[in-house]
Amino acid sequence: MKKIAKWGLVITLFCIMENSWANSNDEQPIYRFYAVHDDSLNDSQFITISSDTLEVNTLGEIHLAYDIEALDAHPNTQVLYAGSGDQTDQKGVLYTVDAQTGVLTEIGYTGFREIEALSFHPNGTLWGWAKGKGLIEINPQTGAGKLVAPFKVQVEGMTWDNEGTYLYAAQDTYLWVYDGQQVKKACDLPGHTEALEMLPDGTLLIGVHGQKTLLSFKTFNLKTCEIVKGIDIPTDFDDVEGITWLKITPEPGISLAQAPQTALTIKEGSTDYLSFNISLLKEDGIPYQLAFSQTITPDVDGIAIVYDGWWKPGAMSITLDERVTGLKSGTYTLTSTVTIVETGESASQTLLVKVVTPEELNKLVLMPPTSYPGGIKIGVPTQVIFAGSCRTRGKLPPVLTLEEVTEDGILIATLGELRNDGTNGDMIAGDRTYSGTFTVTSTVEGKKIYRTAALHNGQRVVSDIGSLLITRFPIIDSVPLNLNNWTSDPITGISILSDKIIISFNEGTSPDRIEEIVTVEGAIIVGMIPSIEKLLIHFSGDGTVEFVRKLVAVFVGTYPEVEYVEAVFKTELFSSKSYVPKDPKFSLQDGMKTVRADETWLIARGNERGQIAIVDTGVDSSHLDLTNVKSGINLLDDGIDYMDKANKDGILGHGTLVAGIAAATLNNEEGIAGVAGGSPIVVIKAVGNVHGVDSLALALGIMKATDEFKSPIINVSAGIDLEDGEKLHGGTGNMALEHVVKHATELDLLVVAAAGNDGESKEFIPCAFGEVLCVGGSAIQEKGWFTKQIEKREPNSNYGSWVDIAAPYRAYSTAPHNDYRYGEGTSYSTPFVSGAASVLLSMHPYMTPAEIKERLIKTGKPLPGSQIGNRLDVFEAVFNGSFETGDLSEWSKEGKCLNVTEQGPIRPIHGKRMALCQIGPKYGRKAILTKTFTVQPGVTQLPIEFHFEFITDAYPELLNNRIYDTFVRFTFSPPNGQSYRIIVAGVADHGWSLKPTTDIDLGGNQTVGWIGSWGLMRFDLPVTEGIGTFKVELLNDGHNYFNAAVLIDKFQLKHDDAP
Repeated sequence: MKKIAKWGLVITLFCIMENSWANSNDEQPIYRFYAVHDDSLNDSQFITISSDTLEVNTLGEIHLAYDIEALDAHPNTQVLYAGSGDQTDQKGVLYTVDAQTGVLTEIGYTGFREIEALSFHPNGTLWGWAKGKGLIEINPQTGAGKLVAPFKVQVEGMTWDNEGTYLYAAQDTYLWVYDGQQVKKACDLPGHTEALEMLPDGTLLIGVHGQKTLLSFKTFNLKTCEIVKGIDIPTDFDDVEGITWLKITPEPGISLAQAPQTALTIKEGSTDYLSFNISLLKEDGIPYQLAFSQTITPDVDGIAIVYDGWWKPGAMSITLDERVTGLKSGTYTLTSTVTIVETGESASQTLLVKVVTPEELNKLVLMPPTSYPGGIKIGVPTQVIFAGSCRTRGKLPPVLTLEEVTEDGILIATLGELRNDGTNGDMIAGDRTYSGTFTVTSTVEGKKIYRTAALHNGQRVVSDIGSLLITRFPIIDSVPLNLNNWTSDPITGISILSDKIIISFNEGTSPDRIEEIVTVEGAIIVGMIPSIEKLLIHFSGDGTVEFVRKLVAVFVGTYPEVEYVEAVFKTELFSSKSYVPKDPKFSLQDGMKTVRADETWLIARGNERGQIAIVDTGVDSSHLDLTNVKSGINLLDDGIDYMDKANKDGILGHGTLVAGIAAATLNNEEGIAGVAGGSPIVVIKAVGNVHGVDSLALALGIMKATDEFKSPIINVSAGIDLEDGEKLHGGTGNMALEHVVKHATELDLLVVAAAGNDGESKEFIPCAFGEVLCVGGSAIQEKGWFTKQIEKREPNSNYGSWVDIAAPYRAYSTAPHNDYRYGEGTSYSTPFVSGAASVLLSMHPYMTPAEIKERLIKTGKPLPGSQIGNRLDVFEAVFNGSFETGDLSEWSKEGKCLNVTEQGPIRPIHGKRMALCQIGPKYGRKAILTKTFTVQPGVTQLPIEFHFEFITDAYPELLNNRIYDTFVRFTFSPPNGQSYRIIVAGVADHGWSLKPTTDIDLGGNQTVGWIGSWGLMRFDLPVTEGIGTFKVELLNDGHNYFNAAVLIDKFQLKHDDAP
């Protein structure tokens, strides 16, 4: 580890002293009051109240539809806790509240529908009042509550005294007291009481519901039952449901924020830029020294750092710019720390810096080969389709070579070529999947091992190994037709197969021993699921869930060779309802506009590299809007192909709606458009009217999409309750469904799945698996009489930390028999995201599933209190117009250009981030930011709109100067070769005004000018199909004496006031 920099300065911090409402002096502790305001019945806003000025400030954003009724702080940890009422989807839930941001974190359900009040005992136990039930004690770690004293009085506020002897509760104008034995009346209260809190001096603080726009508090003497003091605060936050206080430690605070990426990749010999903001959180009038240091691990001189600190006495923030130069190929951890020397308080940030050679940046990565079928019978010659795929930023190899090898990689034989031209078993020409058909036979049970190889830049590249199973057991590559003996537990409602289970044996267990174990338990082997090496076995029982549960326990408990056993579960299609409108048009596809797919289609669409597998009920490939269905398979053995048109009103319409949302054909004048119109669709029918949908079928469907079709995007709009699955699962291994998901991820394929429609936080799989991109449902909803519509979680969508991203819950799409209809459910949210992933992969075939997942999540639109992640924004994901990726992805740069969250007082106009380019004596005379994009077929005009800010310390020195200038220039070059200079803003002849240098960090002289707050540029430009560029140039003309910066944000291809 190498310490590379240390920087010190002396700065004065001015601390805001907040006194308690009791008389105080400088030696007494400092307290801050926190309260929760009820807005529009069930919307909750946390606020802070200054005890000396009575200033009321909001704490974070409003929590829509959370109905927070109770608030208190832990006496030891000072963590804030809140409880919800019953006017919300999250009834009776216990939360923690971030005291700095107001962010809520769910702990758990208390077991009671409405929590009216909370109070911590001095010993740290948490007590609450449940409406209609009485006094309860709550576990702060789990949220679980238990009834202590039944009492049907409706309580609005509650607090323990400071000794923990008495618990006081307010009911309108009555004060009740609990002494550990019983609840009895203590005093009459002065008005309708909404909140209670015990102050440090033993005085009771009462929050009274008074007149509108007036927040009323009174301090109350419990011995005399008299008011000590009354306080009325003019504010719109006039309906407080709970109040508490925290002890504030009067020490200086410091924070360090780096430019918001967590990783940086640069070429050897090239330079990139970082920016740090050091913010002082408190002030107390005392001078302190700050020390800034950085370390690099490992210490091998792999990167070089040059930094420039800007500071002025009295400033409350410091901008530290840094140049990072890659010297030697490798991966390095850069740790930056700022410390207040006198107190030792510090803040740190880490950045992973990867230095690569040009060859490494364009290296070829080959995925392990897969095969269809994934296994063959011993001694039987079998036609096998092998497939391999690759990832590279450079040129794709023309062919891959398939080789049989030992487990140690020693070559046994070269089988031949895998091609990417649509011949010899290859399905789609030009995608990243290479295929070929070969005859394979073996007389030995076990595995044949294969790899692929290719020449890239004159070097031989090989993949990791893949395998083909050789077995005596029948191969299962479709769902057996006789899966019809379903049974349900009358208590839990779990529905499973009563005569079949899936079993996995530990590696090394011989086939003879497997047969012996299965036979001893009176079962027979139905067959082997080859890719995951699991057996489906059949047994005779009494048809009950309990019999299956006991059999699972016998296998796991008796035989050490058994890794795990699981039942086959009924799963759900996450579709709520559908209906057919009279006039199907694209204008009915509100969801496409919500996710900004319509903007995206101007410059990016799906192609053969973004193939999507729809694991569902099948797809009506004869639909005129689904001409891109390339292939399919039916796993159900029901005598029907993968088409989805047997019953246009029933379950068989599900897959066709899903396919249309993901990738219905664009610009064919046939009704609608899909997010990734142009991307191929592969259909895997795993659900039918008779068979329904089950965990085995879903696992086989994902396996097919992985091994046979190598689909880079796999859409699964179905799932099962994880808790149900775990109830009938024994052993230590993964469930079959999780195993196939991991298998797909290892092969660079992304599974996108639906969260479910129960309106609950319970987890559904495969959505809840970490590798899956899990999709919840969003909807536009009315907030109130006088407010505009807002977008938030659709109440029926499942939610929780396991949900990654949201998309519209309701969608208009294709239906069987060339029809169209609306569908509702997370089933239809999911293909919005699958389509977006397909467009990204079509543009950047080298992106990994993790990178696609991260990009879509980062660039989504935050939703208020959603617990379903950000809402999908396709345009932002592919264009990065608001720079929410945390870097300058999709843009190229020359000079100092980087992604920042602030520049002095300037904040992003949209989202949390913006782009900045800077020039000056330390950075050079020019900085250029360029966006290259492809105008799509049929597009004749681009509606361009963006915001910019221009600041420089060349003002007023260069005002009216005709020799030198500092200016910014925006140029658009459409595909037709003609360039449009959109605007040139220079100091010499542009309207400017002064800003103090303490406000804007440029590192130059004492005068800084700017053009005003966020200029808006909007125009319509004629274009033709092809590659165009947009360029931002910041230049010092004829000199390099002054510093300047331009900021760009909210670049979009639409006008905000357009219909």
